[in-house]
Amino acid sequence: MKRFRGLRNINILRNWFLVVASLIVQTLARSAAQVSDSRRLELTKSYGLGLLRDVTPLASDEKRFMIEYLNRLKREEGLDDDNMLFRLGDEEVTDKWLKVWDKGNQGHGVDFSESGRADIIPRLAPSLFKQEPYRLQGVDIYTLPQSFTCAGIVLAIIKSASVFPLEVVRWAQSINLDDPSNEERVWVSLREAIRQWFKENEDALRSARYSDVKPGKPWNPSRELGPVPTAETAASQPSSAVAQSNSAMLPMAKYIWSAVVVLILLGVAQGVRVRARRRHMKR
Repeated sequence: MKRFRGLRNINILRNWFLVVASLIVQTLARSAAQVSDSRRLELTKSYGLGLLRDVTPLASDEKRFMIEYLNRLKREEGLDDDNMLFRLGDEEVTDKWLKVWDKGNQGHGVDFSESGRADIIPRLAPSLFKQEPYRLQGVDIYTLPQSFTCAGIVLAIIKSASVFPLEVVRWAQSINLDDPSNEERVWVSLREAIRQWFKENEDALRSARYSDVKPGKPWNPSRELGPVPTAETAASQPSSAVAQSNSAMLPMAKYIWSAVVVLILLGVAQGVRVRARRRHMKR
């Protein structure tokens, strides 16, 4: 009986030791995860001066602190900075603005392209695969259809997201959109390139295995849409505007020729009458 009680006491002491050790480990981990006062002051000061623009280098605990800080400013002072909250990964703000995007509203108040958030790429995929032609929309401010805008956003995210391998970032940086001679070619090619890249990396993107993401094919707009029409080929074939102008001229030409024929007939008739009158006067 005494031996049994001794074993029981040993088990109690062991369990108590494990509980205490677990609490100590949790406390140390919690204290290590907390942001120091000096770092908090540095972050809030940088934000107040407008210097905190790129948040991708921040640690996860620093991002959580800034999210709490900005939400407190929103509640207490009415300061609404959804753009920064979106960059930091605030779930409520992210869900709010992605729903706005899903409704087709491109005039949102959050710049997705500057967020550097690879996690929103799968959420944008339905817009990327919309089947719609290239065209400029708007009156004073021109915008592209959502699928083309989405391709540009994804490209910007790839360039700025630190989670992707370097070769993926370099691939995105190699894509040059500055081609004023044929903007349609550039944007259609970009959309197709980003679509293909997403298909090849969809599993890794959806499961957040960003280190497994691979770069896309080398950027080559000519491969996507074929050769650019040259001046010679354009001159050999009438443009749609010229063709429409020619077709519009046909009825007018017919009318002019009819009038000419009538005038000729009237002239002939007048000449016959003059000759007949002269002969009558001679008699």
